[in-house]
Amino acid sequence: METEQIFVPAPPPSSPLKPTVPSQNTTDPIPVRFFKIAPLVKLKLHAHYIRESNNDYHDLRFACLDEKYGPLVKGMSREYLYEHRVLFLEKVGENDPGDEGVMRGVLNLDGDQDGGGSGSGSISATEN
Repeated sequence: METEQIFVPAPPPSSPLKPTVPSQNTTDPIPVRFFKIAPLVKLKLHAHYIRESNNDYHDLRFACLDEKYGPLVKGMSREYLYEHRVLFLEKVGENDPGDEGVMRGVLNLDGDQDGGGSGSGSISATEN
C-alpha cells in the first residue's frame, strides 16, 4: 500500500521542536516534516461527517481534486467509511455540482451501491 506525503514547513528557529544539531552553513538542508495523505483524508472525512464544517469540506475538496493527491485519495477511498464518503458527496452535489461526477469517481461511489471495500474500520491517526 503506497501513500503520498505532504510537505509541512520546518518549525521557526525559536520553536522547541527545532533540531538539536545547529547548522552554521546556510546551504544545509532544512529539516521538514511529512504527513501521509491517506490518514489525513480519513480523519477529515470523519470530522466532516461529525461537524459538517466548511473548512473540512474545502480541505477534502482540495485533496480529492488535486492532480497529485486525488489519485492517492482514490486509491485509498474504499478504506474510508462509506457513510462518510456519501455525506461528503452529497455536500459536493449541493455546493459544487459541477465537481460531483469527478468526486464520485475519486470516492469510488460511481457504481457500487455499498461503495465496496470494508470501509468499516475505526478512525486512527496511525494508519497508512
